[in-house]
Amino acid sequence: MRNLFSFITAYFSFFLFVFLELLAGSLIVQESSFHQSAYNNAAINLTGNVMKTYAGVQSYFHLKAINDSLAHENARLREHQLDAYQFSSDSTKLVLDSLGRPAFKYISAKVVSNTTTALNNYILLDKGKADGIQSNWGVICPNGVVGVVKDVSEHFCSVISLLHNKSKVSVRVAKSNFVSMTWKGYNASYAQIEDIAKHVPLKKGDTVYTSSETWFYPPNLMVGTVDKFELTEGSNFYFVKVKLSTDFSNLNFVYVVNPLLRNEVDSLQSKMKDE
Repeated sequence: MRNLFSFITAYFSFFLFVFLELLAGSLIVQESSFHQSAYNNAAINLTGNVMKTYAGVQSYFHLKAINDSLAHENARLREHQLDAYQFSSDSTKLVLDSLGRPAFKYISAKVVSNTTTALNNYILLDKGKADGIQSNWGVICPNGVVGVVKDVSEHFCSVISLLHNKSKVSVRVAKSNFVSMTWKGYNASYAQIEDIAKHVPLKKGDTVYTSSETWFYPPNLMVGTVDKFELTEGSNFYFVKVKLSTDFSNLNFVYVVNPLLRNEVDSLQSKMKDE
C-alpha cells in the first residue's frame, strides 16, 4: 500500500496533466459540432476496425449458417422474378419502379457489431463514405427492416436499429391507412402499432408491410405479422403486437437502401408547403 502511495505521489503531476488534457478534450468535443463530428468519425473507425476483426473470426465458425441464409435469400429472389432487377458487379442491386425508372439502389454490407438487449440498440456496418453511404438511408435484410443509417465514416457506418426507443416505421396492415410501428424495448422479436382504427378488420397472422409514404425503405416490404391485437380501453384504436420478420439476433449481411428519387420528391413537397 505504501509503495502504491509513493508511486502516485511521484507521478502525481503526470496523472494530473493527463486528466486535464482529457477534460479539455471532452469540453472541446461537447462545445464544437465540428470536433464532435470528427470524434464520432474517429470512434466509428476505431470501433469498426476492432469489431471487424472480431466479426471475421466469429463468422468463420458460422459459415454454414451464413451459407444457408444466402441460399434462402437466392430462393426468395427467384420467387420474386429476377428480371425486375438489374445487378452490377459492385455488390449493388438496382430496383426499378413501375415505369422502369431507378427507384432504389441496394448496397450490400456486412454486420460488424450489433446489440439487441439495450433500450437503444445500434448496428455497425463495414461500408461508409467510400462506398457512397449517407446518413438517413434505410437498412434492410432479406427478411425485413433493420434500421436507419446515423453516422458515416470513410469505411464504416453506424445504424439506429429498429430496436431503438425512437425508431418509427410507416407501415400498413390489412385495410388500414398508413400507421406507425414503434419499439418500446420489451422484446427484440416484437414491435407495436397503436393507431389502427377499430373499424379495420384485423386477424392474427395478417402481414405488416412498409408503406409507400416512407423513402427509408421500399414499399411493400414485409416487416412482420400481427401476433395479437386489442382495443385500448376508452379508445377507438387497436393496440397491435407485431412479430418482427427480422431476426436481430442473427444478422450477418444487410442492404443499405439508396432512395434515388427521395431528393426530387422532398424538393417538390417543400415547394408545395411554401405555397
